[in-house]
Amino acid sequence: MKIYTVLLAGCFAGLLMAGCALPLGEDYLVNRDGSAGTTYITDYNLQTYVPIPKTGEKPVILVDNRGDLEVTVVWKDAAGTEIVPPFDTFLTNTMYQAEIKLSPRSGYYFYASVPFGYPEGKTRGHSDDLGQPVRTVTVAYNNSNDADITFITNYNLQSYVPIPLAGETPTDTLPGRADVTVAVAWKVEEEDPPNPSRFVSISGVNYTFEEGKVYQAEITLTANEGYGFIEGSNFKYPDGTVTIPPDDNNEVKIRKLTVTYMETGKPTVISEFNLTPYISKPIRGIMPVVSFAGSQYTGRVTWKNSGTQAVLVGPFQPDTEYMAEVSLSPAVGHTFTGVGQNKFIHTGAKTITSPAASGEVRIDFLSTGGGGGPTTVYDTDLTGRIPKPVSGEAPVLSVSGTQYTGSVTWAPPVYGTFQYGTVYTAVAALNAGPGYTFIGLGQNEFTHRQAPGGITNPAGNGTITMVFPATASSTLATITSFGPVTKADSALKLIKEKKADNSVTIDLSGGEEEEVEGGSVVLEAGKNSPAKVIINGRGRVLKISDQGTLLTVGGGVTLTLRNITLMGMSGNNAPLVRVQGGKLILGAGVILTGNENTGDAGGVWVNGGELVLYNGGVIKGMKAARGGGVLIDNGGQFTMGGGILGGEDITDGNRVTGENGGGGVLVADGTFDMLGGTIQYNSAEDGNSGGGVLLADGGIFDMHAGFIQSNRVEAGGSGGGVLVVSGAFSMFGGTVQSNEAFAGGSGGGVSILSQGTFNLYDGTIRGNKGLGSGSGGGVFLSGSPAYGGRGRFNMYSGTIGGGNSADANEAAAGGGGVYAIDADFILSGGTIMGNTGYGVYVHASDERYISVPESFYPTSYDSFLMRGAAQVHENNPVFLSSHATITIGETLTASTAANIIRQSTPDSATRLLRASSSELITANYDKFLYNGNGSHINPVASVHMDSYSRTICWFGLYQEY
Repeated sequence: MKIYTVLLAGCFAGLLMAGCALPLGEDYLVNRDGSAGTTYITDYNLQTYVPIPKTGEKPVILVDNRGDLEVTVVWKDAAGTEIVPPFDTFLTNTMYQAEIKLSPRSGYYFYASVPFGYPEGKTRGHSDDLGQPVRTVTVAYNNSNDADITFITNYNLQSYVPIPLAGETPTDTLPGRADVTVAVAWKVEEEDPPNPSRFVSISGVNYTFEEGKVYQAEITLTANEGYGFIEGSNFKYPDGTVTIPPDDNNEVKIRKLTVTYMETGKPTVISEFNLTPYISKPIRGIMPVVSFAGSQYTGRVTWKNSGTQAVLVGPFQPDTEYMAEVSLSPAVGHTFTGVGQNKFIHTGAKTITSPAASGEVRIDFLSTGGGGGPTTVYDTDLTGRIPKPVSGEAPVLSVSGTQYTGSVTWAPPVYGTFQYGTVYTAVAALNAGPGYTFIGLGQNEFTHRQAPGGITNPAGNGTITMVFPATASSTLATITSFGPVTKADSALKLIKEKKADNSVTIDLSGGEEEEVEGGSVVLEAGKNSPAKVIINGRGRVLKISDQGTLLTVGGGVTLTLRNITLMGMSGNNAPLVRVQGGKLILGAGVILTGNENTGDAGGVWVNGGELVLYNGGVIKGMKAARGGGVLIDNGGQFTMGGGILGGEDITDGNRVTGENGGGGVLVADGTFDMLGGTIQYNSAEDGNSGGGVLLADGGIFDMHAGFIQSNRVEAGGSGGGVLVVSGAFSMFGGTVQSNEAFAGGSGGGVSILSQGTFNLYDGTIRGNKGLGSGSGGGVFLSGSPAYGGRGRFNMYSGTIGGGNSADANEAAAGGGGVYAIDADFILSGGTIMGNTGYGVYVHASDERYISVPESFYPTSYDSFLMRGAAQVHENNPVFLSSHATITIGETLTASTAANIIRQSTPDSATRLLRASSSELITANYDKFLYNGNGSHINPVASVHMDSYSRTICWFGLYQEY
């Protein structure tokens, strides 16, 4: 067995540039002392620069190409004795140590205490001195064959070998996997076995599984080149019994296992033929659906231009007919055998075809239409906008969004709240918003996940009818006190006396303030609470009396609060409310306030459950190290249909003090659907980030309507309104306005870092500011491709700035509208105008990272790609730093695409534009103005070869050679 131990001394510095926000997490440090000329080294991921030893590779001896420090390495053997050169390559089955010395260059310093990390090792034996700190990191590898190996981690055998189903053919081999080759030998149990084994091999090339039989699969897993199994791998098969021979349990390259199944059943023939809910028809400017999952199958979709057969990359284009090639895979227990020809349907299709007994479907659609007219409404999921009827709750009577507004009527009529045991029908009468139309929308294209099979709309029309299942029967025990309950603990006793699956409604007497012991209120279905609890507070104030959580909503419980105030305390050590797998609904008159947690989540911590905030609900005055108002974690979900997350001014908003930020809400591992309401006056203090919203750990935030406004980060922070560290922020509507990043901060409105994505499909970003030396008033976009990733901003529609002075986004250091540094800004449509400090500021940090794109997508450090209807208003210029360029992705439809301001003095090597072909340059260069003088770009006669980038450079032009 081979064990590698690596001792690393010192730390590494990331690329630190003026106006560039640093990533969050353990590696996120800022210069807080404010001393002039002091730049702290901030990159402490040692594995980035000192790779794990691999057989045959050369050791790192010197790293001298960094601007912040010099790195020298001395390699030693397992005993700590220096290995004297020549030391060519690492040997097999050898233990190494590396002592690495890091010398900061002039103007750079280490922090006294820094969070070093090595993803595959642990830190030890380091000092915390300034200047020349020595740090040691130990890395151990358990590998009996070769260091250059990737361990196989998928031990769920059911993902390799499917369950035997009657009528299907046994699978003998499963080719096509990169990590492992799978071979299967099948046996069947004899009813009257002639030998003790009971199981005999299946023979015959045309064999199919029989119903009611017990089968065994003898599975042989062989690791492919470069892969191996970890000792003691815990193989499993959820729907079978796994047997592992003892002598094969710890092999690195091969494993042999046996799975015994229950009696086979007959697979269910696929009966779900309507693909409309899963595959949205092509609408210009919108990204296509490429995968989906139904109850009976999963699907992959390849989109092609119907005329040229070219595969679509990016959003749908105008005036184009598309076809979707759909490949369906049956879910466990289902089969396409028995499905007739052309059984699948799509209400928006021109034609749809499919062979018999097959999951291969072709759908042809009509043209997407011209690029100049209104956009067909595509926000067609009404699930979050019109909640299903629930007994005792009030109905939604109106719908508001960017793409449409309208009213909702209910039958039978609802007076106050929904009744028990009643089937309700909702009719939504929608009017298209500015720039949108229902023309082009197919019949029954609207969806509602809580009204399955019961939603219809005529083609080209915004009248939608939804039929919902009956509300819960009144036979569920509803406990309403004969007189108002005077104490919350009395109410809780009533709740806890009821069994699970009951529905309980409690009315509290109003007005009084009552203290509740921290940690005492825990609701969990099946243990101490019914499945549904409604508390009408009637103005009651519940205040926590000591440290702890005031209220916990556990799994299986839906708690609805109305007209009640929950109040925390300063110096608390817990969030005010925990949603621990259950569901919490905050209705009208609910206020959560006044909790200051020294840890995570000041207001509500949604840990794998669901939080719903409606009109009239407020979460304000909270404080925490991260997630000031709300923290979404562990797959939790937050739906905001109205209400306010924040205060009436910055003094009573929600705040964060820790490095991970998220003053209003931190979506760490979960989703946030914003359908209305306002996130306002939240802040990140002490140079931390994400004043209003922070997305990290792959969080998802979809904004359909509402406002993110008047939030801020203090000096040195990033993302006054929204910060995306990792995950995706998508705007389908709504407004991000009047947010601020104070002196030295970046991204007054929205900030996207190396692992983040921002999709602007619609909506407005206006009046945001990057103050002092801040960059990116509206949107700040950064990346570090050499050190882990690039931020991406896809703008398909919407507005950044506006026609009035109050709409202007401002940035003192450049990029009033958009500031992009070492990241991808892909502009396909929308409006950028009226911003102060340039419409778009493109900063390339180093020319050596610039490369010609392999396709029309950008791959270089200075990626600003324009295509389709892309246009930056000519009075709001695009500024290009000394190495930056604009990439043309396809022929531009606007008469003037942008007015370019170039930092460096132009000469014969000056580059402004580039493209994947000379035809794109020729067709588009005259749509650009140059250096604000009102004249169009024109190439000069002389050309020369740029030896570094291997491109032909004209004055003002740059095209692929």
